[in-house]
Amino acid sequence: MYAPPGFCYNGGMEPKDFWNTYMPGMGPADFMAAFDVPDPGQCVSEYVRQRPSFYGIVRQRTWKDTFAAGGVQHTREVVRGALASYLEETREEWEPVANEARARRIEERRRRAEEAARARDEAAARAAAAKAAEEAAAAARAAEETAEPPAQENAAGIDTAGTEPEAPQPDGN
Repeated sequence: MYAPPGFCYNGGMEPKDFWNTYMPGMGPADFMAAFDVPDPGQCVSEYVRQRPSFYGIVRQRTWKDTFAAGGVQHTREVVRGALASYLEETREEWEPVANEARARRIEERRRRAEEAARARDEAAARAAAAKAAEEAAAAARAAEETAEPPAQENAAGIDTAGTEPEAPQPDGN
């Protein structure tokens, strides 16, 4: 059984009682499967850390029962220790399920990372192709602007490129 130094169960509660009080509706396998760390103490510490108001005040049947004088209210450390102890007691029940869930998450993360890398590579390739096409189009436009005008032939087959058309002459020779 896991218990931090100086740990004492208050009010006659056993680890299972703490679990049923502070984790209603959630089994140890579900709880441990939600974390990537296989150590129950670390998982419980993280769970309690994420809930800063989790100091052990648990609602009883009525508010009078909850805050009755002499009623035992457990500290965060007591709750943390009791939950971790219960997880250690039930390790055989939750360990295979949690390991399988962790393996699935690791595989899913690997798959998503590969997809993201593939998408980045495809986007980079598309961007490079678009840039190359843009540069080719710009080079083609520049070549068109600097090229000589095509040669023009008159009806007699004489090259007239670069010359002005002759103005019609009056019939007076």
